Amino acid sequence: MDELLIAKENQQVTTGVVQISDTRLVEKFWQLKVEQLTSWNQGTNELLAQLQIKNADLISTFPAGSVSSTANQIVGLNVGVQQPLIQLNGTTQPGDVLLNLSEFQLFVPKEAVKSTGTYQTVLEWVLSDTPS
Repeated sequence: MDELLIAKENQQVTTGVVQISDTRLVEKFWQLKVEQLTSWNQGTNELLAQLQIKNADLISTFPAGSVSSTANQIVGLNVGVQQPLIQLNGTTQPGDVLLNLSEFQLFVPKEAVKSTGTYQTVLEWVLSDTPS
């Protein structure tokens, strides 16, 4: 049977926040992406699993229509694949964006070889200027 594990600390669901402030007065085109760099591993044991980030609301002070995001969606990560989270498209106004990450889930398919232990992976968050 597939398993979906929810990250918790002290019996509370683990949450997060991504916040970006851009005060430049030039036309801005940027993206925030996240990438899983390594497989889930515990020493020599590797776990076939997918980290899923459940995103909640996006709060933005940029002009309406200039920000797109994965708000209110679940983003699944795979090793070596950058997943876009937030994109700003062509505004000269300064502003802020805040993306609430409401839950971190680990999806473990039924065919995965499971071994009890503490597993780890590495995530890379990339904020880059992207011309139009």
